[in-house]
Amino acid sequence: IEFKKQQIQKYKISLASSTDHLISEEMLYLVASRYFDVMMLAGGLSVPQVIHHAIAVMYSNESPKDPNIKINEENLPAFVWETLRFAPPVTCVPYYTTPEKTHRRLINILMASRDQNVWGQDADEFRLREISEYDDLSVIYAEQMVSKEKPVNNRSCPAKHLSYQMILNFLKAFLRKTNQICVDKGIPEIKMIPKINARG
Repeated sequence: IEFKKQQIQKYKISLASSTDHLISEEMLYLVASRYFDVMMLAGGLSVPQVIHHAIAVMYSNESPKDPNIKINEENLPAFVWETLRFAPPVTCVPYYTTPEKTHRRLINILMASRDQNVWGQDADEFRLREISEYDDLSVIYAEQMVSKEKPVNNRSCPAKHLSYQMILNFLKAFLRKTNQICVDKGIPEIKMIPKINARG
């Protein structure tokens, strides 16, 4: 509780200096509290993991990215999507196969994201694709796991758009500060996910 109070106070100070429409103390607290919830829940594990992967792709000596491709704000949206596709933060989604809940299956998102029947023969390559391709083919957020008859059975990620924006905007701010960042070449190489067989 004390940690939450401290964080909300920090958010209130930041919000008060950057937004004009939060005119009441109650409104300021409410928005700051929501920011805290977002950062603690959506930002707990998956979002920082994707940010880590993205920075690793930018700087690793073993990066799967073509070194001739420079990441900038224009191609950043596709870069975030490709990072998500290439190294999904959530690799499996479980579901029960019977009402008795005695058996479960795992939807393998990592394998599906490298499926050559869907993504093409270069599915194992890190390549910036059209945003429309990610919109149509993505399984990163278990987009297809919805039930029109019983929405309670939905397993798609409710924070898809929120988490994507958190990653995108963090990296956007990061790119604007790269002239102030010194990359330590002495750090051991960051190994990326190797090629996998997504056809079996």
